[in-house]
Amino acid sequence: MRPAALRLRVSALIQNPVLTQRRKDWLKRFVRQRGLGYSALVRKLVRIFLIFVAMVVAAVVVAFVWPSAPEPVYHGRRLRDWIEDARNSDKFIGPAREAVLAYGTNAIPYYLKLLRTKPNPPIIDKILGLLAQHHLPDFGLTNGDQSIIGLDGLILLGPRANAAVPALVKLFRNHNDETRGMAYISLVYSGVDGARALTNLLADPNPNNRRDVARGMVIYTYPEWPGVAREPPEDIDAATRILIPALISHIADPDQDARVYSIDALGLFAREAEKIVPLMARIAQNTNTDRDTRLAALFTLRKYGTNSASAHDSLLIAFNESDPEIVRSAGWALLEADEAVATAVSARYSKLIQNPGFSEDDRENFVLELGLKGVNARAVVPALLEVIDHDNGKLRQYATWAVEVMDPEAAAGAGLDLMDALAMRRSKGGYKAPIEPIFTSSNRLASIHALGRGGSPVKESVKSLLSALKVGDDEERREAGIALKKIAPEEAAKAGVE
Repeated sequence: MRPAALRLRVSALIQNPVLTQRRKDWLKRFVRQRGLGYSALVRKLVRIFLIFVAMVVAAVVVAFVWPSAPEPVYHGRRLRDWIEDARNSDKFIGPAREAVLAYGTNAIPYYLKLLRTKPNPPIIDKILGLLAQHHLPDFGLTNGDQSIIGLDGLILLGPRANAAVPALVKLFRNHNDETRGMAYISLVYSGVDGARALTNLLADPNPNNRRDVARGMVIYTYPEWPGVAREPPEDIDAATRILIPALISHIADPDQDARVYSIDALGLFAREAEKIVPLMARIAQNTNTDRDTRLAALFTLRKYGTNSASAHDSLLIAFNESDPEIVRSAGWALLEADEAVATAVSARYSKLIQNPGFSEDDRENFVLELGLKGVNARAVVPALLEVIDHDNGKLRQYATWAVEVMDPEAAAGAGLDLMDALAMRRSKGGYKAPIEPIFTSSNRLASIHALGRGGSPVKESVKSLLSALKVGDDEERREAGIALKKIAPEEAAKAGVE
């Protein structure tokens, strides 16, 4: 008997008044045990399962079988493959640019589509890896970095991609941070039209958009995007002339970050000094302005140079304040001025590095910055030597290094280890990056020559010269060998110096 018929028969028996209650209870348990009361639920679950299977099959058919829009092809290869080659090796940039320019603006919708795509789920990337491993076709699936391929396509297309500007603006306003960043870079490479769009975004009511646009202006100062040729210099110049007035209009932006980034961007462009330097000078010396905005103005003055009277006066006012950040920023700019200005501010620095009113960290930073300025700050050497005589901590170490860099002869006369500078340059310490630029060959060779004259303790000098033999360049190793033979011939022989 079928389950449905059996269920009806049992239901009828249960309703029979002749049966005792005990028999009726037994029949109910029988129904529950056989699942006869749940057949409707089972049928419903089966229908849901079948619908799910049908949806999966339909998705597979659409993804793998149903014909999709053909991808742009150049010389028998997909455009994405040309671009991906260029990402893997610089030698393919030329062919990739040729392919992109040959296909032209017709591929812009394709690049924008790629730019909008989100990264693949991990399972898709895993499937792609397996397919590639067994040399199987990818069935139209794409790897997870296709948005990068879209970005590179637009960059290679350059100003010809100006038709994409409205869509890029929309992407910048409405998408996640990664897509926003790619849209911004694409606008930068879209020539004058992209610059005009950025000036509009710089005036956007959304402060986040204003901040991001101003902060990203640094891209315009790059000589070229890594591995990709920039648009012609005249196009960059035209775009910059459009952007500078927009940035000037935002040096008083109500949003602090947008204001600071706009001022910093002006410093990076360093154009139209006759307009911008007086504006920055007023901001820099206005003590009612917030510190970050003043620091940005001081940075911009340094980038424009300190030769104008208004810049010089504003920097001196800031340099004589008590805020260590303001003092450091203004002093850094003044030390880059001519030798007379640098000598004049050195007297103030001599007091700063010995002033217990500043924290130990502040004084260490003053000393580090003096050392980075090298010979321009040579007038501070006597004060640094006093610090070396009276301090036993990190400040003494930094002061020793600074004297070695500024005046190797004075360091030799004071009996300092003149190779600390070289050792600090080669170290893995946190100060490697900011200190690196000051270590010119002449600084290091002067230290090596002074060691050869025996101005430092022999033991430490030998150690330093041996270090130079190992890590110096060819000229440094040669001069270190000569110096070592002068002060310790036996050590030179052990080291194999000829």
